[in-house]
Amino acid sequence: MTHLNAHPVIAVQGGGTAPTLLGQGPARIPTGGKIRAGIKVLTKKAAGEPKAKAIYEQGVAAGQSFEQIERAITEALPDLKTPLVPRNVPWFTVRAQDFPNPEIARDILEAYGEDRGEGRRLYC
Repeated sequence: MTHLNAHPVIAVQGGGTAPTLLGQGPARIPTGGKIRAGIKVLTKKAAGEPKAKAIYEQGVAAGQSFEQIERAITEALPDLKTPLVPRNVPWFTVRAQDFPNPEIARDILEAYGEDRGEGRRLYC
């Protein structure tokens, strides 16, 4: 799976190009990983399906991305087109698989995370 945003292009005042090995190219800010706002939860319809609920709970426990969990649910239950919806929560999601070096996610949570009774999370 390739990420289209792996090398986002930014607009820079006065040109926006930078030297590269192949000559001048667009200026880019390298990304070291993703910290996501909020989570996704089962829709009311999906929550009524025991199989969808089990897939969701197993996926969250295993640290899978919400995209992976949603794909697994729609493969198992094709009638559920969009089984997950976004939900705002007071913390950010920091998963090891969202970083090229998984240790960075652990370091972020260790340095800046708090445990308020639901496990270590990065709070706002």
